[in-house]
Amino acid sequence: MKQIYGRADSGFYCREAVEAYEACHARFVISARKTSRMVEQLRQAEWKPSLKTDAGWECEFRYQPDGWKTAYRFVALRYEKALLRSGARANRAVPVVRNQPVPIPGDRPDRSQIKEANNDAGLAAHPSGRFDVNGNHFQLAMLA
Repeated sequence: MKQIYGRADSGFYCREAVEAYEACHARFVISARKTSRMVEQLRQAEWKPSLKTDAGWECEFRYQPDGWKTAYRFVALRYEKALLRSGARANRAVPVVRNQPVPIPGDRPDRSQIKEANNDAGLAAHPSGRFDVNGNHFQLAMLA
């Protein structure tokens, strides 16, 4: 049987999407939404320099969101934003939930792929916070 791989943005970050991937034994990476509990995990995580990505730092931790049956592996990359007007630098962390054992560089799609999906394929907006509705929207946009 051929291995199934899935990659999704934060519009598909929900328990139902993870359970659907698990049900078909797929390997997956989903961009996570930052909740207050997630931000606390990011603050407590052990960050190390990210030598194989364009990010400045990376971390990895186990986390179980509210309502999920089990804890999952979360990986986050921290990017340094441009200098702010005050002269201070700000960091933003980009977490993903995954069950793939592949290296971190495979987690980020190429910027041109994101731009193409957003602009050319009409996927710039997700109409709902529900997985099934977003999935239907995505399939219709790709068929169109």
